[in-house]
Amino acid sequence: MSNTVLVRPEEAKDRFGSIKVLVNTEGVGDIPAVEEGDRENLGRRIDINFVGLVTT
Repeated sequence: MSNTVLVRPEEAKDRFGSIKVLVNTEGVGDIPAVEEGDRENLGRRIDINFVGLVTT
């Protein structure tokens, strides 16, 4: 598994209590650095990491 978090709901509830706030975030980091990428990659990064966040 790569970067996967396995959650055991009952164990988490016993340890931390009930969920008060749920934050759903996503983004990409596998695109080259801004100075190494091209406009297409930069546009994709902005679309996913920024536009996707503010439009949901």
